[in-house]
Amino acid sequence: MLAAAALVALASCPSGGDRVRLSKDEYERKVQTFYAGVQSAFRATAGSSGEELAGRIGLAQKALKNAADELGAVKPPQEVEAENRALAAAMLEYAEALDAAVRAASGGDEQAMARFRDASAHPAVREMAEAAERMKEKGYDLGPIAKD
Repeated sequence: MLAAAALVALASCPSGGDRVRLSKDEYERKVQTFYAGVQSAFRATAGSSGEELAGRIGLAQKALKNAADELGAVKPPQEVEAENRALAAAMLEYAEALDAAVRAASGGDEQAMARFRDASAHPAVREMAEAAERMKEKGYDLGPIAKD
C-alpha cells in the first residue's frame, strides 16, 4: 500500500523544468512498474492469431508507448539520464515498428509475422536491453527489463 501511495505521489510530480529528480529507489520502482505493464501486454499476445492477435499487439504497442512516455516524463537520477533517454527512445522506436506486426497479423501474413516472433533480433529491442544493462552495471535493479 505504501508503494502504491509512493507511485501516485511520483506520478503527480510537477512537469517540465520543475520536475523533481527521482532517487535511485524511486526510479527503479518506476521502471519496474512501467515494464510490468508492457510485459503483461506482450504475454497476452501468446496463443492468438488473426484479428485477435492484431488487437493484442495493438494493446502491447500502446503499453510500450505509454511506458516510453512515462519514462520520458520523469527526471531520473543524473547518473542514468542518458540511459533513460535511450531506453525511452528505443521503446518508442519498437512501438512504431509494431505497426507492421499489426498489419501482418490482420492480414494473416505469416512470413511478416515471423520477423516479429524473435523480438530480440530487432535493433530497438537490443538498444532497450543495452540501456538497461548499462543501468544495471551502475547498480540499478530494473527488474525483468535488465535480466540476462
